[in-house]
Formats: sequence, C-alpha cells, structure tokens
Amino acid sequence: MKAHTLAAWLHHDFARSDTWDGLRKTLRTRGYDLVLHGGNLSLGTADGRVICATKDLGYPYVRLSRQFGAPFATPRKIRPPR
Repeated sequence: MKAHTLAAWLHHDFARSDTWDGLRKTLRTRGYDLVLHGGNLSLGTADGRVICATKDLGYPYVRLSRQFGAPFATPRKIRPPR
C-alpha cells in the first residue's frame, strides 16, 4: 500500500488519538505499530517490517509530540534485515 493510500486510511486514527498509547492501540488493531527506525518515527507491521515514516503520512514526529503533549516514550527499534 502506498503512503498516500495509508495516509487516507489511517487519517482518523492519527487525528482522533489523544495519547501515544491510544494511537498505538488503534494501529495495532489494524496490524500496525509505531517504531523508531533510522532516526525517524515510522509505521511498522507486527512482523517488524517498516512501511514508511509517519511524516510521509502527514504526521511528523514533532506534530504528534505536540498533539499528545509528550515525546514518544516507548520506542520499539526495528533491526535491519540480514
């Protein structure tokens, strides 16, 4: 799925969430999660694959930190494939 398609599909999840945990819980119901990858906050899958940076979905890290009033505190780092 391309970033603009994902952005449209997940827009309400990002826009309506008021906490990091709430957003992650909602994303997990769709098979996604937030991860730190290469210095970017990214959307990843349950099996550890990075899809794209959240900024590519229209939700850069700074915007989400302001929306939630806190930095992303529970990162899950993705290891590059071998």
